[in-house]
Amino acid sequence: MKLILVIVLVLLLWCCYKNRSFFIYRNGVQEVVAGDPKKGLELLRKASKKGVSPNKEVQTAYAELKYGELSRAKEKLNLLLLNSKVKQPVKYQARLMLSIIRLQEGELSEAKESLEALYEKGYRTTNFYATYGYMAILTGDTEYFIKINEEAYQYNRDNLVICDNYGLSLFLSGNTEQAQSVYDELIAREPKFPEAYYNYACVLEKSGDHMQAVQMLHRALEQEFSGVTTIKKEQVTEMLARLEQSISQE
Repeated sequence: MKLILVIVLVLLLWCCYKNRSFFIYRNGVQEVVAGDPKKGLELLRKASKKGVSPNKEVQTAYAELKYGELSRAKEKLNLLLLNSKVKQPVKYQARLMLSIIRLQEGELSEAKESLEALYEKGYRTTNFYATYGYMAILTGDTEYFIKINEEAYQYNRDNLVICDNYGLSLFLSGNTEQAQSVYDELIAREPKFPEAYYNYACVLEKSGDHMQAVQMLHRALEQEFSGVTTIKKEQVTEMLARLEQSISQE
């Protein structure tokens, strides 16, 4: 009996040792979610050094990107792409994330080329369409971004980022009334990112509803601004000040 207990104990200890990186990774995720990204990133990096799955490496790279560590994120993603043992779906995720970094760094042509290459390979996910649609808007090519964002909207109209891209593309193409309809539905679902409220405020300003636009800008400022946010807090505060001044002079 004692021998069996010893064997069980040894097996448990071995399992804990073998999976130690998983527990560190899990704790890192919990710290990030709890609002301590510095501690969370330290744990995620520690887990990465001990060895985690390629998929978890992609998620760690995203955390690095979200909290402004672009160089660390790029290094991790490029290593995944060079690893012949990493499966193709994970490499697609890595390429998608590198495209996001290129957009953050203002490398629109490179991001466009990379995303279109993924599209040609048949890569289709909600995260892909969310990034692809936003990239298309940045090109300023109305026909191009309308086509892509309509396709994205058909792919997953339940995704809030895709809905935001679609509403913005409609607004930029001059379809203000249709854009407002899309945003009315989107805002009712209380998105947790500032772009939705800021973009809707732009639509409302165009429609002449400055009071509600101000409300949306205040709600935008209540959301988290991070390394993956596509607008700056300064944009929101500047627009808010301008509209509040306009209202006071009416």
